[in-house]
Amino acid sequence: MAAASTSAASNEPSVRSRSAGAPSLGRAYFWYGAVAAALLAVAFERFVFSGPLAHAGSVPALPRALPLAAAAAGTAAGMWPRSRKRVAQATPWRLCALALVGAASGPLWFVAFATPALFTPLLVVVPAASAWLSVNAARGVVHTLLPLGRLAGLPRLGPLRVAAFCGVWFSLHAALELLGLWRESALLASALSVLAAWFVTLHEELERRAYPRARSIQGLAALCFALSAASVLVAARTLPAADDVAARAGTVLYASSGPHPAVVARSPIGYELWLGRALRVPALDAPRYFESLIHPAMTLAARPARVLVVSLGDGMAEREVLRYPEVESVTAVVFSSEVAELSRTLPWLRERSESSLLSERVRLVVEEPSAWLEQTQARFNVVVLDAPDPEGYLEGKYYTRHFYRLMRDRLASNGILVVQATSAFTTPKTASTLEATLKAAGFHTRRYHAPVQSYGIWTFILASRAALPPRERRPLPAGLEFLNRAGMAALFVEPRDLVLDREAAPSLLFYQRAVHRFEEEREGL
Repeated sequence: MAAASTSAASNEPSVRSRSAGAPSLGRAYFWYGAVAAALLAVAFERFVFSGPLAHAGSVPALPRALPLAAAAAGTAAGMWPRSRKRVAQATPWRLCALALVGAASGPLWFVAFATPALFTPLLVVVPAASAWLSVNAARGVVHTLLPLGRLAGLPRLGPLRVAAFCGVWFSLHAALELLGLWRESALLASALSVLAAWFVTLHEELERRAYPRARSIQGLAALCFALSAASVLVAARTLPAADDVAARAGTVLYASSGPHPAVVARSPIGYELWLGRALRVPALDAPRYFESLIHPAMTLAARPARVLVVSLGDGMAEREVLRYPEVESVTAVVFSSEVAELSRTLPWLRERSESSLLSERVRLVVEEPSAWLEQTQARFNVVVLDAPDPEGYLEGKYYTRHFYRLMRDRLASNGILVVQATSAFTTPKTASTLEATLKAAGFHTRRYHAPVQSYGIWTFILASRAALPPRERRPLPAGLEFLNRAGMAALFVEPRDLVLDREAAPSLLFYQRAVHRFEEEREGL
């Protein structure tokens, strides 16, 4: 009896010690569960829904329900009944596999955006595999936490803990939204690999026994982390800089290199094409800009049989020109071969431009416009100059008297030239300089302005060797989204706050005044 009492007394401190340590273990597992649930929820949302749906919309022929159906099938497979022990033991393996999917999905989506052949298999495989792995990993976390929580005295979910959990989830989501699909997939993959290794360590600490194949799991987790870090480094060389990404109101889905780097971003209202820092094809009102650029000149021309378009190669201006059956040929001289290739191959942009650069009536010339104009002897009824804004001397040479004279020499006797002339509202000195330059090159001019919400009030200038006709010679084509007869007449009604300086000096090749004026006015905005 005395011995039994002594033994019970000797065991009492250890029981008390275990009981006293229970709340701290419970808190540790609560926060582990909160972090695990937050990461799995974000991974499920980004890998299964956001990524596939962002890309599904770029191919009109592919239904958006395809990735959702694949995700539903993967979720159902992940919920297939299995023993708790097997599900819990497989959890770190599932987390590592999900990390590998995450590290690979960003580059895969990036490449697939310009490769339609990869869309269909990826829209099925990635959502299905991600859903299956996420649901299996979540089941393993739950099956592991519940029994350990009963032993360790898992605390109740108080309001502060619930608020903290929601804060972790939304902070992760907001932070990842700014990084783009590639960077966020790599970041999530690295976090999931750390979670897999942490799962093994905590389980061994609480169970007081070795986890099956613990070292193999931790080695695989380290490999996943290294691959995620390598993916971030590759993304830094491939994607635009972080400040450029943050300046866009959407997720960067694709980017090309070259002198005019093209970036496709997905905004809340659709896809947008950026060239450098300039928005080229907005999701909201692209027809307002391109219809205003093309149709006044086309309706005023005597016979628009031969048209020259000098642009960046997105195919949007050519689409508007091809609406006229009188057009026999369009020569598209493009600044950027990368952008022209995107217009011909990228499903979203090809659909927006109506495959204009693939038309039999379009001849694509990838050459420096000044050199090409000096070599050719062809003459055109309508010439469209849609050059980038004069942000530097490279772009500024397309706004000089020398370049305008080259274009005048390529015009037919009654031909019409139209030039985008920045904004007379935000950069009036620049617009005034461009009109003065056209007059110095021997043109008669007429300016007009279009309201484009994505750009502001934008200015265009019509020019011709002879006096411009007072009214249009042909009606607008059918199918326009912005312009009608009354709307086009309104373009030429100039408000008082848009009157340009008639005393402005021209921009010359050896003194590019347009560049200096543009820099001064942009700095003042």
